[in-house]
Amino acid sequence: KVYDSGRGTMLNCEVSGNKSYGVEVTTEGHPCAVHTQVERNGASGILVAELGAGDFDQCTVSNNKMHGIEIREGCDPSVRVTSFGRNKRSGIFIAQGGRGMYEQCKMV
Repeated sequence: KVYDSGRGTMLNCEVSGNKSYGVEVTTEGHPCAVHTQVERNGASGILVAELGAGDFDQCTVSNNKMHGIEIREGCDPSVRVTSFGRNKRSGIFIAQGGRGMYEQCKMV
């Protein structure tokens, strides 16, 4: 979980098997994830809520029990060259008031 304006970089990581979200970004958190696999989590693979943001580059988000990435109101992540597949719901879910930049992403 990245929160309270937290920062940090995940490079070549695997985030899997959590009972809830794989990566949870809240309260103005802003992590950077590069070449990271987010899979088989009990909720959405990535949640961005409560004015969170973040940069997600060249990641794979798959087989999560909800959405691949879930963006809530007031949040504005950047997602580049990331693939979403086999999530139970949407690959990318943007709630009312959510934003973000999505570039060269794939739904597989």
